[in-house]
Amino acid sequence: AFPNSNNDAFKAVDNITPPLLDANDTLMRDLQPQELNKMPENKFLDLIKTSTKDSTPLYIKKEWEFAQDNSVDVEKRIAFIDKLSDIKDDKSLVKFINFYKVENNKNIKDKIISNILYYAQSYIDRIKESKERTDLICFYEELLSTDFDNENGYDILRGIIDFHGAKDVMERKDELNEYINKLDAHSSLDLLITAMQKSKETAETYIDSLITFLNKEKKYKLDSIFFNRVLNDLQDFDSAIIKEKIKNYLLDEKSRYGKSISNANGMSEVKGDLRFYDLAKNAYSKLEKVLDK
Repeated sequence: AFPNSNNDAFKAVDNITPPLLDANDTLMRDLQPQELNKMPENKFLDLIKTSTKDSTPLYIKKEWEFAQDNSVDVEKRIAFIDKLSDIKDDKSLVKFINFYKVENNKNIKDKIISNILYYAQSYIDRIKESKERTDLICFYEELLSTDFDNENGYDILRGIIDFHGAKDVMERKDELNEYINKLDAHSSLDLLITAMQKSKETAETYIDSLITFLNKEKKYKLDSIFFNRVLNDLQDFDSAIIKEKIKNYLLDEKSRYGKSISNANGMSEVKGDLRFYDLAKNAYSKLEKVLDK
């Protein structure tokens, strides 16, 4: 279930002078949705570019009101959502969750999901040690069971992996893999690697899923991403089991990366994207040397 809304979050703030909106000294306090919709693009950009550190409480309150007002143009609502995601406020997360609960516009709902993840990752240390983590987990579990689709699926699954404990992520491998496999290849790869990086145990649990995925895709770009992630975060894969399985994958792929490009298998793919072939081949060679030490 979603957390209860915080009624204090949107109480009026009195006796505060907000920033000026335009040359006519129209105050944010008096700005109406109809005026906002008609505002020239350059004036709106001036409004939205106001630094979050310079925003008064009233200014921020009005931004929340405009973001939630379905009479405001969708593009402008999205711009306010982006702006509000940068405000360091321990009430922001529950505000966004409650906002999602009452919103009907699909584009706005997807934007809220995306920005909740952005906000949560920005303040991940604080959130993991507070009630916000429970609110966030409830939110993502609700989304997984009711509102999952390919457009918001990455954000939902990344939220679940990031904010659940390693044991939960490990025990739910089959369930999460079922959802991960519905996404595009790059999203699937990132989620599988992220799950592996939770702990040594999750790495050993998800490595077979990752190798199966790479064998199925056979894409130089994906291999390049994988090889470089392992090279950059080798400590996250510091397990004899993991290293052995990665070495076996490299051995299986030697026909693609162990020869000169003129003799490489999959020549049509090389011609289609030579840049990624070179990146993958270079990373392959480096990783092979590292794992042989």
